[in-house]
Amino acid sequence: MKVRQRVAASVLATVACLAAGAMVSAPASAATASCTVPNYPGSCTTGWIYHNPYGHYVDYNACGGQSYAGSWKVIDIDTGVTVGSGTIGSGLCHSGTIYGLYGRYRAKMSYGGVFDSPSIQIDNV
Repeated sequence: MKVRQRVAASVLATVACLAAGAMVSAPASAATASCTVPNYPGSCTTGWIYHNPYGHYVDYNACGGQSYAGSWKVIDIDTGVTVGSGTIGSGLCHSGTIYGLYGRYRAKMSYGGVFDSPSIQIDNV
């Protein structure tokens, strides 16, 4: 009888260890977050993403509205520091990469005219 209890306890302990190992999160995977300014005057903020774990960067693509410029910034959500910013002219887009990053980031796009829709997207791909 004691042998069965020991075997059962051993099996239970093994299952518990395997389950705990499965709960450990893997490094952050590829992610994208975007937003479009809905109204004038207005702004939007993306969800957050982690930096790229291998190159320590975040890519961005910001587009001005059809008729008005848009202002954008990428922010470290843990420190509140703006790590990149700019203004995009109407009808134009600009893409780039911000290097040297080690945290969680979100982007904000501001302004736009009536029926305009400036937007921004960030990713860690």
